[in-house]
Amino acid sequence: MHPSIKQRIVLALFSLENFPNVPNLKRLVNFDYAYRMRVGDYRILFDNMDNTIFVARIINRKDSYKKK
Repeated sequence: MHPSIKQRIVLALFSLENFPNVPNLKRLVNFDYAYRMRVGDYRILFDNMDNTIFVARIINRKDSYKKK
């Protein structure tokens, strides 16, 4: 991962302090607390329960839509 992308992801994670007033944020369908945040070609998948953020995965966009 390019260092500039890493820096953008770190800044995006810090921006979650302002949840839910965060740009590029989308609630995942069929999940009560799951969200997705877009950072360039990467996606941050996380849960928000009781005002606590749990980051589940940080993955490349092309990998996030592959069926297993």
